[in-house]
Amino acid sequence: MGSVSDNMRWERVPADSDCEGEYRMIRTPTTGRDIRLICMSEDFEGTRVHYNGRTCPCFGADCQECARHRPRRWRGYLLAQVSGTTERVIFEFPALAGKRLDLFFKEYQSLKGLNLIFSRPSAKPNGKVHVQCNGRNEYAHQIGKTTPIREVLMRIWGIAGGVEGLVAGGMTHQTVSQAELADAEEGKFATACPIVTPQRPLFKPLPVGTTLKVADVLQDLGQSAIANEAAIARVNGKAHARKNRR
Repeated sequence: MGSVSDNMRWERVPADSDCEGEYRMIRTPTTGRDIRLICMSEDFEGTRVHYNGRTCPCFGADCQECARHRPRRWRGYLLAQVSGTTERVIFEFPALAGKRLDLFFKEYQSLKGLNLIFSRPSAKPNGKVHVQCNGRNEYAHQIGKTTPIREVLMRIWGIAGGVEGLVAGGMTHQTVSQAELADAEEGKFATACPIVTPQRPLFKPLPVGTTLKVADVLQDLGQSAIANEAAIARVNGKAHARKNRR
């Protein structure tokens, strides 16, 4: 009767399928250096994300970050290998870079095997991301089938289900606003405008016994472009002036 170890399979080198989840998420360096990648994905995918100290996906109607009024931005992702190394990464980029990659996809009919260079010419942390393509890598034919981008993202984000808006097909399946295209930051978004609750009444109370015609008040408010404090002050001033004339 054999030992238990006789039924075990020993392998010195792990199979590629066992390493598919070991992708590190990276972005364009903020130090002025570029990052050179060999794309392993046929195409990139994109979804809306929030930033709450770290990038997290937007879950649509039930999204807690949306309930907190945190802004959401489109971000694209592709799987790649860092040139000159064997490291596999998942690369995140903003919408404007996605537009550029979409042109490469249309030109080559696939991103797989393309030599891509991402940089920030301004060398500023929030500088715009520039994308350059140096053609297809000579070893592109050796790139095998890769893990779906969604699966890698869901492992990184620790979610079991899908994310609304995560679609294949470049930029054509999602509407990307001009604000997103102009957004140069990766992972960090402008702080949401705070909602300020007035701490004191904006209308000054009139003396006891004062009577006003509703039509007069509505006319005064209608003549104001916006009901801000200055406009309200003008209405109060006119009301008091009418009282003094009586």
